[in-house]
Parts: sequence; C-alpha cells; structure tokens
Amino acid sequence: MSTESSKLLQGFLFGPWKVEPLRGSVTGANKEKQHLELKVMDVFLCLAEHANEIVTREQLLDAAWSENAGSDEQLTRAIGELRRVFHDHPGNPEYIETAPKRGYRLIGEVRLTESGEVDKNGTRSESITHFTGRNLGLITLVLVILVLAYTAFDKFVIGPAPEAALIADRSIAVLPFVNMSDDPGNEYFSDGLSEEIINLLTRVPGLKVIGRTSSFAFKGKNEDLRVIGQMLGVKTLLEGSVRKEGDRVRVAVQLVDTSDGTHIWSDTYDRTLTDIFAVQEDVASAVIGALEIHVGSAPHRGRPTDNWEAYTSFLKARLAANRLDWREALALLENAIQLDPQFAEAHELIAFSYWHMSSNMIDGAVAQPKAYEAASTAIDINPDLIFAQLIYRSRNVGSSAKNPYTDANEWAYRQQPNDPRVLKSMGYMLAYSGYKKEALRVFRRYAEVEPLSLDANLDLFAALYSDGRVEESKQVLDFINQLEASPSYWLWTIAGTRLAEGDDQSATEYFEALLHEHGYSDSDWVRELVTAARDPISGQAYLDRRIPEIAATLSENDGFKWQAGLISWYLYLGFTDRYFELINGANAVGGTWSDADEHLLNGHVFNRMGFTAHPDYIQFATDVGIVDTWDQRGPPDFCRKSGDSWACD
Repeated sequence: MSTESSKLLQGFLFGPWKVEPLRGSVTGANKEKQHLELKVMDVFLCLAEHANEIVTREQLLDAAWSENAGSDEQLTRAIGELRRVFHDHPGNPEYIETAPKRGYRLIGEVRLTESGEVDKNGTRSESITHFTGRNLGLITLVLVILVLAYTAFDKFVIGPAPEAALIADRSIAVLPFVNMSDDPGNEYFSDGLSEEIINLLTRVPGLKVIGRTSSFAFKGKNEDLRVIGQMLGVKTLLEGSVRKEGDRVRVAVQLVDTSDGTHIWSDTYDRTLTDIFAVQEDVASAVIGALEIHVGSAPHRGRPTDNWEAYTSFLKARLAANRLDWREALALLENAIQLDPQFAEAHELIAFSYWHMSSNMIDGAVAQPKAYEAASTAIDINPDLIFAQLIYRSRNVGSSAKNPYTDANEWAYRQQPNDPRVLKSMGYMLAYSGYKKEALRVFRRYAEVEPLSLDANLDLFAALYSDGRVEESKQVLDFINQLEASPSYWLWTIAGTRLAEGDDQSATEYFEALLHEHGYSDSDWVRELVTAARDPISGQAYLDRRIPEIAATLSENDGFKWQAGLISWYLYLGFTDRYFELINGANAVGGTWSDADEHLLNGHVFNRMGFTAHPDYIQFATDVGIVDTWDQRGPPDFCRKSGDSWACD
C-alpha cells in the first residue's frame, strides 16, 4: 500500500465533511456523524481518489467488489446512499454528478495534511492524485473480516437457544473440498461430497454444524482458518481435497482447531467411486470420535443409488438448487429418477424444489400436488427422509390434526432441530400463524447455523421487525447489505419496512433496485407513487388508479407477483381497510399454498400498521386456517380467546 493511500485511508476532508474510512464514518459541520456501509465507503474512496474526474461504473465495481463481482443494482444503491448522506440531488448535483452511460464524477476537493491528520481549518495542504482503488484491496479484506466477525456473531445472533451453551465447544463447519482432479468439471463432485458430509453431521445430537451456504462462502478463498472460525462461530473446521480419476477417488481430510490452527485429526481415503458413500460415513464417524461426542450410533446413510450416472445428475441438480436455478435442478432430477426410479433422495429434492417454487414461480395449486406426489414416492422408498416427511405430512388428506402443516413442522423440528431447511420451515409456520416470539427464537437459531446466509438473515430481519425490535432489525439490515448474494424477493420486504417507517428515500431506492434487477429500466413511477400516496386525502384513490396501470406493464414471468406486491403498499402506507378489501378477493382457501398465505405472513410482519387489530382479520385468519392452529397449540402473541370467540390486538 502506497504512502498516499495510507494517508487517504487515515482521514480526509471533502467539502464540509470529515471522512474517516477506517471507522466508516462521515461527520458534517454540525458534528452529526453518519456511518457508511463498507462497500459504500469503498465506492466513495474510489471517487475521492479521482476527484473531479469521471470514474466508470466498471472501475467502481472493481474497486468495491474486486473478485466478487458486484452488480449494477448494488452500485446504484451505493451511489444513492452517498447522495443521501451528502444531501445531493441527482437532477441538480452539487457533489456527485452522473455521466450518462459512463459513470460518476465527484465534484470538489479532497484535502488532508502532510501528517495524514485532517486540517482542522479545512485548508488545502495536499491534493491526492493517482490513488488507485485496487490498492484498497488489503485494507478492504481486513475491514470485511473485522466487520463480519463482529457483526455476524456479536450483534446479530443475540440470545441463542439454551442448548447453544452446551454445544459451543462442539461446533464445526465443513469447508468446500478442493477439486484436485485434472478435470475442473469434477468440481460438482468435490462440492457434493462436502455437502453430503454436512448433511450427515447435521443429524448428530449435541453438535452445532454450520450450513452449506455459510461454509461455501469461503470457496476459492485463501483465508486464515482461525478467522473463518471466528466468522462462523465454530470451534473446529473440516477441510479437504478430492482427486477423481476414472473410477478411483482419493479424499484427504483434516480437522482443525480454530483457536490456534492446530490439527486435531487427518486421514486419506483411497477408494473406488462405488465406495464414496462409505467414505462419507467414515469421515462423519471420525469427526464424532475426534470431538468426543457420545452418540448411540454414527449417522448412517447407506447407498442412496447404485447408478453412478443418476448420482451425478443428483449432485449437479443440488448445485443448481443452491443457486436457486430450480428449473435446471428439476430437469437434472427427472433424469436421475429415469435412470433410477428408486432414488429416494432425488424424489425428495423434487418435492423440495416444488415447495420452494410454490407461489413465486409456479402457482400453488400446481406446485402442491407435484410436491406431495414426489414426497410420497420418496418416503415410500426411504421413510427416514425428514424433509420429504415434512412435506407429505403437511397435506390435508389422512390427518387427524386440525392443521396438518403445523403438526408436520413441529414433528420435523423435533427430529432434526439443526437442519437449516427444517428451521426455515418451522420459523415460517410460526410467523405465518402469528407466534412472533417463537418465530424469532427459531430464526435466531437459523441465523446461528447459517450466519452468512442472506435468506437466514432476511428471516431474522423480518422477525425482529414483526416483534417491534426496529432498531435491532436495522442492525441486521446493515449486515444484509454487506452480503454478496441478492435474490430479488428480499428487496421488497425491506423496502416495505422503510416505507412503513416513513423513510421514503430509502424505500424508493430499494424498490428501484428490485425493478432494475428484473430488467426494468423505467422506475420513475416508484418515486411518483410514493409521493402521491402520502397525501392523506387523495393517496388511496391515487393508488387505486395507478397500481393496476403499473402492474399491467410488469411481467409476472420473472418470479415475482407484481400485482400482489403492489397491493401490499396499501398496508405499508396505512390504508389497512382498503388492503383487506383487496386481499379478501384473493384465494383464501388452501392455507400455505395460496396467495392468501403470502398476504397473511406479510400482514403479521407489518402488524404494527393495524393488520391484526382490524375487524376483518379474524375472518381472514379463519378462512386461511390458522385459527385451527390457535385452537390446537394455544393463542398467538396478539390474540386471546373468550368463550368461542377470538379477539386480537
């Protein structure tokens, strides 16, 4: 790092602001200090190093996101945040000018003293030129490590479940195994082996196992294992390599203590491909022994298929599902079960795929029977598949429970309380049914085993907001904005909370980012809609006129139901009567597979807007079926029963 780079990082003046990059802060003349997210500060530093010059979008993306390719949406959001801090307007810029189709220009001088201390009088003592964003790489890495390590586990996973203290010393993350084969195309196999071992270890009572999403965040990165242990909150790490040649495979593994980097155990397995399932069980058993975990028996998987080509399709399908490419996953899975119709885990993953795609990508009425059929086939072959059992038990046929969905989730949660999929589903059931505090407890656990998962942190964010912990939810939001992956659905929920809080600027930026991610360049209507809807006299009538017009211009073939999403604006903006009029027209029959399901969950997150206290709420809850759940397991957080009647706040 150059001397000039170090000076700029130590602090500088820009206009009336004092900027302290290492602290992530910008302080105005009125002494008001504001904090910038890490990536936003990186963008600002890149602009500052080229003050009064046009910096291309490519330069800014490279400076802030380096090897982890950022998106135009992320950069646009970062520029919007800088404009908010500097009170700058894109139409009449004073500090940040947009160069159409090129990039941005920072207007003004960057000033610091020769000693690196910001001159108190704000006088120019040294101009900064030829300071490249690429030189920020090392300091950015250090900041990322410090921020993630602190925020992920000290701030956000607050109040762990009581059992967490008992398993703190017995915790593990399985890092993605390195593909040492000559063919890089074999990476699906090394990744698949890592995930198989994660799934086996998840079944071990008393062992905290970090989920696949968080462990794989370090794929291809040469990080210090002790730092990874801190970031993931685990005592041990399992890492390894896989060399596959013909029908032979060599797997080398080692277990490392993250407190000092010492090796606890290591071994090498030279086997044929047909023995790979035994290798998985051998590794899991060795880990259990090395950690001195006393269980009745080590987790056993057996041979899920004797057809190697079917297993290859299954591993590739799971990789596709992990990146949310559900249609590719289903195509690969159909191939797997054609090759081996008795491949139970492939049928289970088909059920999981339709469960995930329901409502968002496929109509629930279509997805539901497909998921049930696949789950039924899976458990006919192997009744020990927990998630297939969860989906099958959720069906309304042949169950004595008033709400089989509730009963199925509680059963699965008892069986595998550390499985991220089960935690996600259980938390959803609780939130959907109105048990806010229980949902928060489960989602905290979900975020504990998947600390770097966008999905887990979004669920934690929504649960905190639903429970009235707005400031705590904002802390999680700060962390969410640092995560690289950004499936579009999360932007809508967060934008809604900003709208409900009256932060129209932030809400607008999130909504616009969602539109841009879906390929819509015209987003001017968002600001127009927010502004006009704020009128207490004409706002509702304006939404009634404009929402159908806007929805008609947006395709619903991209995985997001714009009409349903836009209807939620009535709730965010406080037009609760009108919201109920509109959602009562939705399909309220069928519970967890209908549009009404989404409206109900959304309403519970935003119950502070008067959703649950509304006179129509009880009838809506009855139609969807959660009143049966209340009768079955007790009242939700905001309701009470008197005689045969329910009353809610």
